[in-house]
Amino acid sequence: MLQWQNNRLALFLFQTVFFLTHVVQANSEHEQAHHSKAVEPAAAHKAIQPSYVDLPSGCFVREKFPCSLRTYADGLIVEKKDYRIVLKPSTVISWKSGRHLRFVSGDVWLDSRQSLMLDMNSRLSVEFIGQVTLSSVYESGQLRLQNMSASEIHFKSEDLLVSESVPVGFENWYSILASGGELQRGVMKPIDKIGFFKNWMSVAVLSPAELKKNFKYFSSLWRGNVEQAAEYYQKIIERRIATYQEIQENKKQEKIHKKNQQEKIRKLYREKNFLNE
Repeated sequence: MLQWQNNRLALFLFQTVFFLTHVVQANSEHEQAHHSKAVEPAAAHKAIQPSYVDLPSGCFVREKFPCSLRTYADGLIVEKKDYRIVLKPSTVISWKSGRHLRFVSGDVWLDSRQSLMLDMNSRLSVEFIGQVTLSSVYESGQLRLQNMSASEIHFKSEDLLVSESVPVGFENWYSILASGGELQRGVMKPIDKIGFFKNWMSVAVLSPAELKKNFKYFSSLWRGNVEQAAEYYQKIIERRIATYQEIQENKKQEKIHKKNQQEKIRKLYREKNFLNE
C-alpha cells in the first residue's frame, strides 16, 4: 500500500514538472513573438486589450488625421518608430497629424526620440524630446505636466515667459480661466518621487527589472532638485518683476506719447481756426 502511494506521488510530481516546463516554454515563445512584432512596423499600435473608441471610426488604425480617441477599461499603448505613448483608462487624446497631438483628459506617459508637439489647451502648446507625463488630476480643466527627462521643453504660448519652461525633474499645472479665457499656472515644484513612481508604475507597463532600473535612473537624474527649486523660484520672480517694470514703463511712455499727440492736435486746431490771435 505504501509503495503504491509513493508511485502515485512520483507520477504526480512528474506530471507537474512536465506541465510547468511546457507552460514556461510556451510563455517564452509567446514573449519572443510579442517582442519581434513590436519592432517590425514603423506604425505599430498595440492595445493592452482592444478597448478604445475613435472618431471618425477607424481613423486610428488607418492613421487618418485628425483623429480623436478615448480609452476604456484597459488603456492603450501606441508605439511608433520614434515615440511611444501609454494611455491609462478613460484618457481622451487626439492626433492633428502624425507628430502633433492634443491632450484633453486622463493620464498619459510620452517617450519621444524626436520633436513632438502637444497642445495642452487653447493657449498653451509644448514641444519636447524625451519623457513627460500629462494628467488631469486636479480641479476640472487643470492639466499637470511632469518633465521626466526632456532636456528642453519649449512653450508655445503668449502668456508664459521662456524662463517658465519646466526643467527636468519638475512639474507644474496649467488651466484656462473660464471667465476671461486667460492661462493660469501653478507654482513650479520638484516632482514628488514617491507619488510619481506609485502612479507611473501603473502606466509604464514595464517588467520589475525595468522598473527598478528606471527608478534608479530617474532618482539619480532628479537628485538635487529640491535645492535647485529655490534658485528657479528666485529667477522667475526676478524676471516677472523685470517684465512688470518693463510693462509699466511702456505704459508710461505710451501715456506721454498720447498726451503729446493730443497737444499737437489742439495746437493745429487753434492755428487752423485762428484761435491763437
